[in-house]
Amino acid sequence: MFGSTMICDCGWSSSKKPNKILENYQKRTAISLFMFALIFVGSLIFISTWGQHSLSVVSIKAKQTLGLATQYDMTHYAQICLDRKFYDLAETALLSAYEHGADKETLAELGILQAKQRKDYEAMQTLGQYFKEGGTELEAQYEYAKTLDRNGHIDLARQYYLVVLEAKPDTVQTTVAQHYVKMLLRSNRLRDARQLIASYRRKGSNTGLFLEQEWQEIRQRMAAN
Repeated sequence: MFGSTMICDCGWSSSKKPNKILENYQKRTAISLFMFALIFVGSLIFISTWGQHSLSVVSIKAKQTLGLATQYDMTHYAQICLDRKFYDLAETALLSAYEHGADKETLAELGILQAKQRKDYEAMQTLGQYFKEGGTELEAQYEYAKTLDRNGHIDLARQYYLVVLEAKPDTVQTTVAQHYVKMLLRSNRLRDARQLIASYRRKGSNTGLFLEQEWQEIRQRMAAN
């Protein structure tokens, strides 16, 4: 035996080096195959997560990493997240879009999303800022009214409910009216609730029983007083 070379008395010799090289090659091959499999599986998961938006998401994420993402990129990303129902990601993207210079309507979209997720504190902050900037979007006002209502800000909620109802005087907005009336009942403002229901019942022949359950509750409570 001499180093890595084996020498026989008959003169035959053999080296261990080829075996070592083969072992190293096999290890490298195994590692490469493992990494390829890992990347392949990761790609499948990514595509499954983002679907047809996968390439767009890759592009936007690359821009974010390089600090090159624009308000358009973040708004686009937010819409993708909403489409895929990734609401927390959409919320972060909308906030980023606004910070990158998007207009106040981005605040409306963000606030509506927060309100629908029952993130009331965040929704009140966001929508409050939106209205300070002169926003008038009706859905934002409706969601703001409901959020204020849930948190006991009755007088301010009343203002926004009325703005939404008065914006479409010829339309019977049953759901909005019902939320408003229920708030009035909870706060014992029975006359205001009765007045609103009565005004809708006078609108046409098909509204004579508008909010009948609430109407009967008002009658009973007023009679008891």
